[in-house]
Amino acid sequence: MSQAGREILIKAVVQAIPTYTMSCFKLPLGLCGDIESIIRKFWWGQKGDRRKIHWVKWDTLCKPKAEGGMGFKDLANFNDALLAKQAWRLLHQKNSLFYKVFKERFFPHFSILEAPYSSSGSYAWHSILKGRDLLLKGVRWRVGSGDAISVWNDAWLPSTAHPRIEAQLVPGFEDLKVSTLIDPATKKWDVNMLKGLFTPHDVELILSIPLCPNAVEDVVVWPFTPLGTYTVRSGTRFLTSDQTPELPSVTAQPENEVWKLIWSLNVQSKVRNFLWRSCHNSIPVKQNLKRRHILHDDVCELCKCESESVIHALWECSQLTQVWESVP
Repeated sequence: MSQAGREILIKAVVQAIPTYTMSCFKLPLGLCGDIESIIRKFWWGQKGDRRKIHWVKWDTLCKPKAEGGMGFKDLANFNDALLAKQAWRLLHQKNSLFYKVFKERFFPHFSILEAPYSSSGSYAWHSILKGRDLLLKGVRWRVGSGDAISVWNDAWLPSTAHPRIEAQLVPGFEDLKVSTLIDPATKKWDVNMLKGLFTPHDVELILSIPLCPNAVEDVVVWPFTPLGTYTVRSGTRFLTSDQTPELPSVTAQPENEVWKLIWSLNVQSKVRNFLWRSCHNSIPVKQNLKRRHILHDDVCELCKCESESVIHALWECSQLTQVWESVP
């Protein structure tokens, strides 16, 4: 089976089989690791005890295709993202039977976001709390009346990098709610109170939040989707970026364009896959085999004068001139 066929089989079958279980329960990390180990061996063509070289890191394979990966799922992150979807349902779908049962049993006097861990809770409930932890990292409050938002503990500022108040906690104002910062007569921000409690940067962000003159309920939103609704895909990407933070690179956009170009080519899947492997320097040319101590010599067999790298084997070798000149 070609690697293009293996890709389809992994995504459509192997990684799809445990999806329902992962949407209900938190799988042990060891089990996720074992499944991923089987997937890696199958992807690189290992059969039985015949070991094959794993040319590209698993973390790279789990990146989207537009970013140089193969779009495979990191099962642990995918598991957490699925469980976060259940927590999101308990936060917003208040008319469902699912919400009514868990609300009455585990958090009768507060929302899922404030629900404490309970040793008497079921494994399903503890698993949902794992997903709740993901929501707590990423959700933002959309200010309405401000009665439900804690000034110091909740993320409610319109900033991706710093959604929480940066100023130090002021003694005597530990339980301050956002509604206290709003003038009840004018329904506008109390500028004098803001300047007395927060840093100039915090004040600037707070004043940029529009207020409604009517009584509006505070809403929890997911800021990583256009509609503010949580999705499993956005949760998985949030987890991946949160665990591997990277500074913006000036070369990131051109590199992404290269990957998009490769996967959009109107050629056979095995050709696109070969180009992807070439760009990742994951082809068994002599230079790569020597680096892995499989060969002692990396001189090209055709020209007998230069090291056989990927670019040399595909383009720079003098013996390839006739081949490339014959291409119209």
